[in-house]
Amino acid sequence: KNNQINILVSNSNTKNQSSPTMELENTYSQTSNYKMGFTTYNKNSYINFIIENFNMDYGIPPSSEGHINGVDIELIKNTFQINYHQDFSFYNFNQFDFKYNFIDYQHAEFENNSSSAQVFLSKNTHNFKIEFQSFSSIVGSEFSYNQFLPDELYYTPNTEELDFSLYGFHEKEFHHLDLLSSFRVGYLSIQPDTSSIQNISSLDIEEIKNRNFNYFSSSIGLRKFINKFEFNTWIMNTMKAPKIEELYSDGPHLGSYSYEIGEPNLELEKIYGIESSIAYNTSPLDISFTTFYNYSPYYYQMSKIGECDDLSLLQECLEAGFIEDGVGSGGWLYKYQTKGVKSLIKGVEFNLGYQYKKIKMFYNFSLVRGDDLTNEIPLSYINPDKQILNLEYDQKNISYKMRLSKIHSQNRLGEFETFTPSSFLVDFIIGYSKNNQNITIQFNNILDEESYNHLSKLKSIMPEPGRNITISYKRFF
Repeated sequence: KNNQINILVSNSNTKNQSSPTMELENTYSQTSNYKMGFTTYNKNSYINFIIENFNMDYGIPPSSEGHINGVDIELIKNTFQINYHQDFSFYNFNQFDFKYNFIDYQHAEFENNSSSAQVFLSKNTHNFKIEFQSFSSIVGSEFSYNQFLPDELYYTPNTEELDFSLYGFHEKEFHHLDLLSSFRVGYLSIQPDTSSIQNISSLDIEEIKNRNFNYFSSSIGLRKFINKFEFNTWIMNTMKAPKIEELYSDGPHLGSYSYEIGEPNLELEKIYGIESSIAYNTSPLDISFTTFYNYSPYYYQMSKIGECDDLSLLQECLEAGFIEDGVGSGGWLYKYQTKGVKSLIKGVEFNLGYQYKKIKMFYNFSLVRGDDLTNEIPLSYINPDKQILNLEYDQKNISYKMRLSKIHSQNRLGEFETFTPSSFLVDFIIGYSKNNQNITIQFNNILDEESYNHLSKLKSIMPEPGRNITISYKRFF
């Protein structure tokens, strides 16, 4: 009566991916996910334990810009969680939550059909969070300890990371307005073990040293309801300390066919922004419009160091430092490095929802513009404009859904980026649910349209899937 057990078992296998023009060699995937949770409930509290194992093996197609035989990737993630909740009374607070999360992550990259990994990474993460809540406030503390353990051709040093922060949120009525405020203040320490460095390729070992960062983020917002309209405005500043990879990465990332180099002297990333929205909510119509404007005097961007336009001049590109040779069998990788630049990112989003009896319609439009103010060019890796229309029809046990997606072309290109053409995708999904069972049949890209992910470093050799069918079956115990 007071105990609950949840079990999840999931397995999926796919053969080589097909685009509208060809079958992509070595693009298989195998995924398994096993999860079990146990919860015990008391009068004013509960405690929950979760263990999870996630495995994924997948392939990357062959290319001269990478590996001529392709690459196999193996991911393993084991997770253990504890969640404790207590209702109580202490000043204005009425809830207490404690959360612990341990993640053991391993990542290995192989040349196709090779038994020994060329790149290996292990990461252990311990995360603790304590939180007190009231009806209008949240106060909490978070502590994370990470171990970063690379091996083989990944020359990044073994590194420990400690991150401690305090955070809060408060909501208060102020002159017929809702005043919303939040903050996070923290300290991050990154401690590389230089004695673990046996080889180094692109970094100066003298620059690999302990780095400590103090950061502070905050926001203030106003919310106002007028009849069926809701108005929101936020002013915010955020600071983000660099990750280990952004500082000290020195090695190939075969999953994206890139050789990634950190910048040991990175400063805190800082962003100052304003966001406003207006929403109209009344059955059967929901409309919202959101705008945002973010300026950063120091924004992290990882981009190509250079471009080798003529593949017959690979030796010249190697000498110029654009590419890394000898990483794979007959292959080579473009070098990417993290830099701090002044930037401006702005955009709008529009959402429309309408329901008539058993028919639902949802429309979303998003537009983002990013500019590198330091180099006076567009920012790299900015999503193109998108329009998505979902049409749904629900009966007692069965649902039908048609999704129409228009992904516009991206011709605002950062340094060494390439143009991505537009595409129009049509998907149709049928779902059936009964007696704790669910079957979903999904017909993807029905028109067999050729499309590309602008954010993917592999887009030139690995377009998005063509026409395909996905079938999933779930049973709930």
